[in-house]
Amino acid sequence: MVIVVGNQKGGCGKTMIATNLAAALAGKGKDVILFDADRQESASKWVAERGEYQSDSPVINIGMGYDNISFTLKDLRKRYEVVVVDAAGRDSDEFRTSAIVADILLIPVKPSKVDVKVLPSFLQIVKQAMFVNDALKVFAFISIAPTHSKNKEIEQAREIIQRISDFTLLDTVIHDRKGFRDAFGDGLGAVECNTDKLAKVEIESLIAEVLNGF
Repeated sequence: MVIVVGNQKGGCGKTMIATNLAAALAGKGKDVILFDADRQESASKWVAERGEYQSDSPVINIGMGYDNISFTLKDLRKRYEVVVVDAAGRDSDEFRTSAIVADILLIPVKPSKVDVKVLPSFLQIVKQAMFVNDALKVFAFISIAPTHSKNKEIEQAREIIQRISDFTLLDTVIHDRKGFRDAFGDGLGAVECNTDKLAKVEIESLIAEVLNGF
């Protein structure tokens, strides 16, 4: 299974989602490789940190590649149960070529006017990928959301996304939690830490909603 996490807008928590998915699925006993297709290499650095300081945690393999990565991902699909791709945060060859071979595309959307405003152009790119890959399942969800209970941005963003997109909008909301940042800095996923139970619940909810118990 190839899962691509992508959005052309940076700052939406793309790498955080990819690393947390990899950690959570590895914790379930899945043979996971995290493929870093972003030249910032944040996911690769996370795996390096994990390998050096978290030797007791489930192993997550790492791959890297740029430009046309479709052939590499096809090969990795044969070798691993799950390939989680951290795609570059822009309209890139890496995203386009990963989407045409992916099984699942996860689109994290930060609930801000700027982020939602650029979403339609990205969704056109996604639809182009679906012309080639008609088996692609696409899910959008709110990410890096404010935790303040009276903040209206989440609901406003959900309403706009539902209006402009015919893709599945998940119920799960990933909030901007310190627990995610702390875990990332230690080479861990939120499910592997006990410091922020809400962060753990949100990642588990995302997996349950998308993978239905996989």
